[in-house]
Amino acid sequence: MSYGLRGKAGAFDINIWGWEFILKAASSYGWEPAGAMINEDFVRQEALALQEDPERVLAEYREEWAKLPVEETYLYNSWQVVADDDARDLGEAFERALNDIDNPALDMSESVEADCFRPFIDFAKAGQFLIL
Repeated sequence: MSYGLRGKAGAFDINIWGWEFILKAASSYGWEPAGAMINEDFVRQEALALQEDPERVLAEYREEWAKLPVEETYLYNSWQVVADDDARDLGEAFERALNDIDNPALDMSESVEADCFRPFIDFAKAGQFLIL
């Protein structure tokens, strides 16, 4: 599984392990996730494409989304929105984590270079993005 992130700084594509590493590392360095938000326009469009009532589908989606732990709202490919402040905080915390890459709590695989994650910092610091 992979994630396509699309935002003000363009695109950033990453696999599930890399995305989970970013989220875990940032959390370890002070990021307090605000929670990704439902992309209501996307949900409505999908409902219409399936010939469903968009407002009913959106209400059901909101109900299910509200049951998720905040951290899990970043783990779906549902075109959810990461708000400006949350994105910037994520980028700043992840930058602190990468600057302390020798920390064993990060559990960085020897086969992964920290530099491959550096472009994400600028991407996130640019602000709001979608998780596809």
